[in-house]
Amino acid sequence: MTMPLQATASGATRLALRLGLASALVLASAYFFSRDAVRLLLPLLSSTLGAVASDYKILRFEFVDDRHNASIGALARLEHTLVLGGRAIVPDAQSVVGAGTTIGTVLQPVCVALVLVLAWPARWRELLLRLAITAPLLAAVLLLDTPLSMAAWLWEAQLRMHEPDRFSPLVGWNVFLNGGGRLALGLVAATLAIVLARRLASPSAPGC
Repeated sequence: MTMPLQATASGATRLALRLGLASALVLASAYFFSRDAVRLLLPLLSSTLGAVASDYKILRFEFVDDRHNASIGALARLEHTLVLGGRAIVPDAQSVVGAGTTIGTVLQPVCVALVLVLAWPARWRELLLRLAITAPLLAAVLLLDTPLSMAAWLWEAQLRMHEPDRFSPLVGWNVFLNGGGRLALGLVAATLAIVLARRLASPSAPGC
């Protein structure tokens, strides 16, 4: 019993060290390159927000300084008449609403996923496969996160003013994201990448 316990403890120690090193690498990369990474994502995030928040015209989508926090912000104007609380909300060309989020929040699921993907033991071939699989999964996570969250803030502003008791799946999704959902999405993406890469790197023999 002693040897298996020692082996288990040794494996856990190595994994903890790998997690620490991966966390340090990912956090250092985020510190130096997060703004550049998000800048590359702005067109995709902006177009997705425009598609999700189809009742609005997105006037601006850019970097902003929110109380000394590097953030991205959107300014939008209502384009279509809404019916809320039995009243018609007619677009006003002069009224705009805004929504924003910090760069750190945008990249939170990416950082969580990369730490697990880099730390989990694997040979080089499997690790490269894992990273290749992770990329599209994280792209999907980003589209499910930031644009939908910002669209939810725009929609929630209307609900608060005109129909506060109305249930909204979009607002509910935003509550999930802000309650730890971003971390969960990152972990799910990393887990899928690890499992798929292992299967591709070590396919079962025919007949098994």
